[in-house]
Amino acid sequence: MKKFSYLFLSLFAFMALTLSSCTETDVEPVGPKINFLTDNGATDLVSSDATVEPGSSFKVQLNGTKGDEDLTTLTIKKDGVTISFDLIDTIYNEINKDVLDVTNGQYELDGDEQDGFTFTITLSTLAADEGKSTPYTFVLADKDGLTAEVSLTITNEFPSTASVVEAKNKVLGAQSASAGSYYSVADATVYSSASVRDDAATKAKINFSYAQTGETSASVTDKLISLNAREDEKLTANLGGGIDTYFAASSIDYANATVAQINGITASSSLLTTIEAGKTYEFVSGGTKGLIYVESISGDISAFTGTATISVKTVQDAE
Repeated sequence: MKKFSYLFLSLFAFMALTLSSCTETDVEPVGPKINFLTDNGATDLVSSDATVEPGSSFKVQLNGTKGDEDLTTLTIKKDGVTISFDLIDTIYNEINKDVLDVTNGQYELDGDEQDGFTFTITLSTLAADEGKSTPYTFVLADKDGLTAEVSLTITNEFPSTASVVEAKNKVLGAQSASAGSYYSVADATVYSSASVRDDAATKAKINFSYAQTGETSASVTDKLISLNAREDEKLTANLGGGIDTYFAASSIDYANATVAQINGITASSSLLTTIEAGKTYEFVSGGTKGLIYVESISGDISAFTGTATISVKTVQDAE
């Protein structure tokens, strides 16, 4: 019986030591932490993806804290490669209030910095970066070799000079109406059938025409039509020429349309579209993209003397 008790106690002690050993081994080391700061009252800090002018600079503020071991290095990487020293304008220690002596893109942390830091870092971009989106990564390491990192992407572009311009309340007439049927986006002008017929230069800048088509008054529909689609609609005046214009109904809010939305329009396969008052249509005409809002449609549809009042928005670069 005593032998059994001794054996049991020995087994119990062995299991306790084993469990204790496992528990100590399974404790995960605590590594460093790093994050962007944005709430220190500064207005010029970047803490997420941003756009800056090529050749200018941008500023980030970083807070680093140690885990189990002292901090050792802060490495700044541009597109995955340690950044060139000449692109680091300054690293300012917000705690000690001094500018750090930096000689390369991997800064050796020293003294109190090994416990933690708050740095404001100003980095330069290159004029050659224009049009590029470049990731910047900030990697913090400790004596155990554990690391933490934060990153953001800087897009290098000059501010857009483009704006949305509008030609409002342009009245186009159907085939038998007194108002002209032909519209040029370039000069926001409505042209008559005769001027388009008699002047090749005018015809060449026409983007679309307005017409009412149908066999009977009950089947008449209002349409915007590219000149090269007029013959298929049994129209006889000013066939062909002009600019191929492709239309589609649009989901873009006309009143609040942006440069990006208009520039994002893609060409449909249709050279004409049926229109209704209060609806928005998008078009691609040569190198021009835009929106057409049908303000109203009126007139006698049975005599093809109707009119359509439209407003047109396009994108224009500042001169």
